[in-house]
Amino acid sequence: MTARVSLVKGLHLTASDKRNIRDGIEYLRTQSDYEIWLGRPKSRKKYQITPHPETEGHFCILMREVYTADCGERRERTYGVTVAVSGIDPLPHIECRA
Repeated sequence: MTARVSLVKGLHLTASDKRNIRDGIEYLRTQSDYEIWLGRPKSRKKYQITPHPETEGHFCILMREVYTADCGERRERTYGVTVAVSGIDPLPHIECRA
């Protein structure tokens, strides 16, 4: 079955965003902490992917984009989306550290 990422809540996801989210979920399987920013080299966007606390198969994504304004000033924009995934095994549960 092919992995599929669908937007549930938020503005818009490009095909590239969907591929990066899918690859990010697979990468997080090897990590001990989900609180990291992921991105491709030379990409303007970074992603923080966390499993949705209430719904299995859903993920909360924070996306951070760095861009240059018309006046030449470097700016950063952060926004969130919720996605549903299918064809991807759920991430293992990580206990909160206190």
